[in-house]
Amino acid sequence: MNRQPASENSRPHGMVAQLRKSMSRRHALALLGGAAGTALVVGCGSGAESALMDEDTDTGSGTDTGTSSSSGSCTVVAEETNGPFPADGSNTNNGVVKNVFTDSRAFRTDIRSDFDGNNVQTGTPFEFTITLLDANGNCEPLSGYYIYVWHCSRTGSYSQYSGNMNGGNYADNTWLRGVGQTDANGQVTFTTIFPGRYSGRATHIHFEVYPDGTPEYSEVIATSQLAFPESVTDSVYTNTTLYPNSAANDTENEDDNIFSDGTDTEMLTVSGNNSDGYTASITVAVSA
Repeated sequence: MNRQPASENSRPHGMVAQLRKSMSRRHALALLGGAAGTALVVGCGSGAESALMDEDTDTGSGTDTGTSSSSGSCTVVAEETNGPFPADGSNTNNGVVKNVFTDSRAFRTDIRSDFDGNNVQTGTPFEFTITLLDANGNCEPLSGYYIYVWHCSRTGSYSQYSGNMNGGNYADNTWLRGVGQTDANGQVTFTTIFPGRYSGRATHIHFEVYPDGTPEYSEVIATSQLAFPESVTDSVYTNTTLYPNSAANDTENEDDNIFSDGTDTEMLTVSGNNSDGYTASITVAVSA
């Protein structure tokens, strides 16, 4: 069934959403420096995410407007919408609040399966490392912080929700979601599959950052998305038989309503191949 595009942040919820909505998008200063071995650069411009949503799915409270500003010697990651499928306690699906933080099994870094180990998702192997820095503390690593990540399957669907972009009811599933805690170097590595993509969006991974302690949506300090080099996505989608829907979708970063204004603070560095899988890394600075 054909679905019409709609903004992923069309119905914000609560005071946090209003505060984040008031922030300007990617009005960034020049980069002065970065973490050892990793360069941080600045994005600029403005945009709003467009996605396909089922009418029965309430949208999350994220917003695509935010600040990508220089503080100290690193650049705060651009703020983005958390989309219609966050499962972070900020929205509902068919009247049920979706909140993975209430399940202790969500705290994991291998996110390929449901929380109980079933329904392992198939796709090209993918592993990525996020290094978290404190933009207000001389860009020192942030240890003990939680990073919640989620992304769609190879066919473009999200767990925890019905009314997915490419159809399907996965409200009882929890695959491709997980919460990792940064180590002494501010790093956490997730094991997953290469994400698919769906009409209106380029390939991306959602993430939220929380301070130490039990994550609660009211305490989120950063919400953004990770972008992929198009040369890599083109190779994955066209040279394997695992991603038919993704290969048929021609949305690239420059056409994407989130990424079209720049991906400098959100672009993954990716290496690997279709046979062995891919690894990626990114340094993310937040105002802790």
